[in-house]
Amino acid sequence: MQELKFDDHRQKLENVVRNTLAEIVPEKCSGKYDKDTANEVCEEIALKLAQNLQETEKRFKYSVHAIVLQKDQCALNIGSQHLWNPDTDGQINASYPMLSDGKIRGSDDCPHYQVLVIVDVSA
Repeated sequence: MQELKFDDHRQKLENVVRNTLAEIVPEKCSGKYDKDTANEVCEEIALKLAQNLQETEKRFKYSVHAIVLQKDQCALNIGSQHLWNPDTDGQINASYPMLSDGKIRGSDDCPHYQVLVIVDVSA
């Protein structure tokens, strides 16, 4: 049996993450920032991403972290430590809104929210 490797599936899984964010965030985060909405969006993004990733590639284990921030006057520092096999495991990072080159941009469809996602993928 061939060893399951994250890098062999990276592009497909990154597309799932980007498409899921594009499906949820513009609809849910179009108004003024609201902490209750932000909490609901966090939960929905994490759940939907876990479901979509599992449907796409069942052989991996996923840990999804969704962070929803108010765009103005917000700072965030995150630290993490992972123990995994670099030959088979990996991580996907995404934000919304973003340009195709991965740089964060302002957006008319999401003027007050910034969404960050970290997905740990292990075989």
